[in-house]
Amino acid sequence: MTDLINQLLLENDFRQQSIDKMLSMTEWITADELQRRQNLDFISSKLLRETWIRHKQIFAVTNSDRQLFANFQFDEMGKPLQVIANTLKFLQLDDGWATAAWFLFPNAWVPHIAGTGCVAPVEVLAFPEKVISAAQCSRNTHFC
Repeated sequence: MTDLINQLLLENDFRQQSIDKMLSMTEWITADELQRRQNLDFISSKLLRETWIRHKQIFAVTNSDRQLFANFQFDEMGKPLQVIANTLKFLQLDDGWATAAWFLFPNAWVPHIAGTGCVAPVEVLAFPEKVISAAQCSRNTHFC
């Protein structure tokens, strides 16, 4: 039993290290920051966010009991980018941090433009077909 507990503690430590790394890899915004960008009242913004999450148009993560959103999902007015919604349809990940990892870490299905190695899907959001194709191919495999 002690071995199992130690294994779970170790896995939790590794997960937290990954989360800490992802928090430093991109800009994260709070619900309040998104609401200000959208120029909506609290209730309207909350309902919109909940609808977007439920319909997999955006993803959210929880850190220190706060819901956070990767800023790269939104345009300057706080609306979801279509490439994110189209990608999330294929990923089928239920964990926000797993979704964040898929976008932020190099993915073997996203080759570097120079032809050597691979890049993170977030680096090629301007090329939606590359990101969506990677999501179709990878189905939960996101490391090179």
